[in-house]
Amino acid sequence: MFKFRLPSAMGERMAASGFIILNVVRGFNILSLLLVAVASWIMLVRSIQTSNFFFFDGVSHVITSAFAIFLLISEHDLLKSWYERQSPLLSDSSGFTFLGCSMLLLGCNILGNLNKPATSVKNLGYELWCTVISAGIVSMALGSLNIVASFCFSNRKAGITARQVRSHRAVGAQHDVYPASSDTESLRDDESQKLPSYHRNSPVAPDIQRPPTAMHPMYSPSRYSVASRVDQF
Repeated sequence: MFKFRLPSAMGERMAASGFIILNVVRGFNILSLLLVAVASWIMLVRSIQTSNFFFFDGVSHVITSAFAIFLLISEHDLLKSWYERQSPLLSDSSGFTFLGCSMLLLGCNILGNLNKPATSVKNLGYELWCTVISAGIVSMALGSLNIVASFCFSNRKAGITARQVRSHRAVGAQHDVYPASSDTESLRDDESQKLPSYHRNSPVAPDIQRPPTAMHPMYSPSRYSVASRVDQF
């Protein structure tokens, strides 16, 4: 669980503003990623209708749409624990740098596909073409904004990421990034009970402690340990 210290007045204002701004950006991220997925399916349908060799082009659109949905789900708290285990770059322990770079790439991919004949204004129609080009532009703009916000609202000295500010309104707080679960703690307790405990008390006289192992005669130098007067061949 997160353990927070009471922040200063300046930290409180920064946490409050960061909490509000980042959650507003979060809403725009969800809309942008949804728009990217829709634009990918629009281009997929038009590629199938107008092109005879559409398989690989269609696969690229499906992958783009699936990745956009994957990022969109990470912006919700539905599978938060799963993302912490399987995709730490999209969990609270990381900022928005990976998300921003991914949105930049998605936007570039969407805009790059507009150069193809299947996705031209003539084949898509002006309304669908505007939808596709707006998806690419908005995705690139919000990707850049996420990268900037990740640096502006994080506190590296205290180990606070921008995602933690957005989720927990934390600035200058101390926290455990990966809290130990009850199963892990019970496993550690069982292992500690199974491991033998070594002590220096004598089994014969418990009040008397054995000398350290380093003082054992085997480890101490002796004049009889080296045959110094024997000629070496």
